Amino acid sequence: MKYIIGLHALMFLIVILMGCNSTPNRSILRQVESYMEEHPDSALFLLNSIAHPEKLSGREQAEYALFYTQSCEKNFILQLNDSLIKIAVDYFESQAGGLKTAQSYFYMGCIYQNRNEHANAVRAFIKALENAPSNIRSRILMQIHFYLAESYNNEGLYNEAKKHYFLSYENAIYRKDTLDMYYPLRGIGTAYSFKLQYDSALVYYNKALEISCRANNNEMKAYVLSSIAGCYEAKNDFEKANEYATKVINLGVSDCTNMYEVKGNSLMHLNRLDSAYYYLKLSVTSTDLNTKAIAYYHLYNLLKKKSYLEVIACADSFILYKDSLIAAQQYDEIQNIREEHFQRVKEQEFFVRRCWLILGFMCLCFIGAIIFLFLERKRKLHYARLNQTLAEMKLANVKRYIEEELGDSVELDDELMKLEESELKKCICDFQKTIWYRRIVNLDEQYLSAKEQRELLSDLLAIFPHIIERLRMEYPTIKDVDVYFCILSIIGFRLKKIAFCLRTNDRNLSTRKSRLKKNLSKKLFEMVFSNN
Repeated sequence: MKYIIGLHALMFLIVILMGCNSTPNRSILRQVESYMEEHPDSALFLLNSIAHPEKLSGREQAEYALFYTQSCEKNFILQLNDSLIKIAVDYFESQAGGLKTAQSYFYMGCIYQNRNEHANAVRAFIKALENAPSNIRSRILMQIHFYLAESYNNEGLYNEAKKHYFLSYENAIYRKDTLDMYYPLRGIGTAYSFKLQYDSALVYYNKALEISCRANNNEMKAYVLSSIAGCYEAKNDFEKANEYATKVINLGVSDCTNMYEVKGNSLMHLNRLDSAYYYLKLSVTSTDLNTKAIAYYHLYNLLKKKSYLEVIACADSFILYKDSLIAAQQYDEIQNIREEHFQRVKEQEFFVRRCWLILGFMCLCFIGAIIFLFLERKRKLHYARLNQTLAEMKLANVKRYIEEELGDSVELDDELMKLEESELKKCICDFQKTIWYRRIVNLDEQYLSAKEQRELLSDLLAIFPHIIERLRMEYPTIKDVDVYFCILSIIGFRLKKIAFCLRTNDRNLSTRKSRLKKNLSKKLFEMVFSNN
């Protein structure tokens, strides 16, 4: 006994210790979640304070994986390994989707973007949208649309990119977050500029510039100013292009090589060749393939009048970097993914529409069946009442005829009852001559077989047609089993024998008898059950 008590105490202590060990982790994860938006560095610090994250399991493990990936992304820590975020994706997807599933797919897409796997990134962002709750209006929805638009923009799908930029912008307007409006506005301008709609692009770039000026952020201003300069360069307004490129250079940002290219090209078209050559030579030092290729192309045009050897070198460099750009394109794969997504959405919509049509058709059939049964029952009752009225009229005519012929009243009902009883006795005698009578009399704790029951009921219909007709006239909705119960009662069998014939029990027959008493006339009921 002492051993059992000690064992229970030990188990109780282990459970308490396990609970104490799990509670701090849950508390830390809740704190991390509350710090994530405003203080991501504190959130990352708290996550690093968990001693053994590899021992976490279930929801705690999934939340740790999601929060750690999220905090690294918000703290600009480059992540290339997707094994951690896959834990969150697998767990939350098994929990029927939701906001955390959408977040997990979003940060998986960010990792794929870091690895330049644009096709996988698009798949992940689309999955994030599919799993996001329909009524969500939080910042994560804006981020999903924006990052998906960026992926589409990079692959040349500008219409799709523009649509998601606008959805991202609408979310920022709904939340009244002015700073978040900057990024989709900038993206919309980029999409328009890629479609050569430079006036529309400039409208959105200027809106983004206003926000960056209010935020007093040089990096944000530099990006928009350089984009505006590019638009003016494409419109051949080289004065404006040179003006905005100079503004970017004067901001003192870390990499101005793309603006050196814009400024050099603008100066070349303004016929300031020496200054143009200076800035274009600076731009070819860029690490960006686009900037480098275009800079060599402009140098090629500039040096045509100076030195053919340098022209050839610039042309070779331009071709080399142009080929590198073509090799990096993944347009076809992204296009196929987009088409697959749209096809899947259309199939889902068709399936839902087909289910509704089938359900509607079934409801119409069900309602039609109910209406048909109701009308059929009403018709039967109507004809039964007509038959009863006709019989009463015939009986009244017979009475009137007898009174006129005999000159005095006769108790016709009694005479008719006697005639009916006489006919019943004759029918009973006919039945007693059949094999069924002896078969039922000799039944002893044994039901008739289903085949025997069908044959018996067929013979009863042939021997007692008139009484059956009268029963149906007084009780139009009477069931066949109740009719046979009445006939067997008229013959004089006891309830137990009748129960064996009808394959039921005494209690059920008593219930049926009570129901018949309510629906039959007193005389007919007494005639049926007087022998029983």
